[in-house]
Amino acid sequence: MNISAKGTRLAGVRARLSVGDSIGIQYRNRQAQFRIKWIAVAGKPPSATHIGVECLQPDKELWPINLAAQGGDLCEFPGQDITNSLK
Repeated sequence: MNISAKGTRLAGVRARLSVGDSIGIQYRNRQAQFRIKWIAVAGKPPSATHIGVECLQPDKELWPINLAAQGGDLCEFPGQDITNSLK
């Protein structure tokens, strides 16, 4: 998992998801809503599936670190091969 102020990149996702779906992510006793921006399958097995999500509640402090100084936007796909949905 990589995090930024705008979003998160998660690896090893096994759920059936589509770009545009809203999901909740919980860290300890904190939870926030996110929207799936991209899905990529880096190989096999399905544990190689990565997703990029955009935070829909940016005012919530989900992570225990200061992300204001972080650069980059991890909810944007870093490469070329994007899978629009994983079924």
